[in-house]
Amino acid sequence: WVHVPEQELFSDLRARYGRVVVVRVWGTPLLLLTDGDDVRQMLDDSPSKLHAGELKLRFFRGLMEGNVGVSHGPHWRRRRELTERCMPSAETLKSAVRGIVDSLDAMPCDASELRERVTQPLACRVVAGGHDLSAVFRALQQTTDNLGSWWQCLVLDRRTLEPEQTAALDAALAKLYREAPADSMVGRLRALQRRGEEPALSEIPHWIFPLSSVCFVGYATPFYSDVD
Repeated sequence: WVHVPEQELFSDLRARYGRVVVVRVWGTPLLLLTDGDDVRQMLDDSPSKLHAGELKLRFFRGLMEGNVGVSHGPHWRRRRELTERCMPSAETLKSAVRGIVDSLDAMPCDASELRERVTQPLACRVVAGGHDLSAVFRALQQTTDNLGSWWQCLVLDRRTLEPEQTAALDAALAKLYREAPADSMVGRLRALQRRGEEPALSEIPHWIFPLSSVCFVGYATPFYSDVD
């Protein structure tokens, strides 16, 4: 499914439902945009004119509050700057993936094994410079266990993490922030923080989540050869 062209998907949806579709979720009206140009305009206007929605704010509560994905205004600009300057180059990322995949004795056969043997080690290497991220992975799993299904976050106003789980995650992130190597994403974040500025710890799980959860395109082939 990852090979479905974006414009083809948008065109099919637009032909079937129109340019804008009003969807109601438990009485709350949501707008589904089916035109790629509209989506791009929405993203360009975010987060100055358009703020993160209530569902997204609730989902990140207790897990990564205040990160760039739910920020706006000057706070967003600062968090965006930090994230961009901490990001590894495409070549660094390819090299990390290549090293992990080449060390495998057999290719993973399902998503769980891919996550355990490839994507989580990739996050550890790139984000944390090899430091243990088990506390962050555990917190990400706890969000799924706590919510059961996404609608509980919207309808029941449930927290993504319980207070004690958030405290454990914060302690693990603070330790990682202090100890991560200088050439890791966290190490670069530490070097970029201004004196007296509150450490942007909530960005760390925001980086780890997509790296450790993603299923790479074209996994059956040497996908790292030309994927940016």
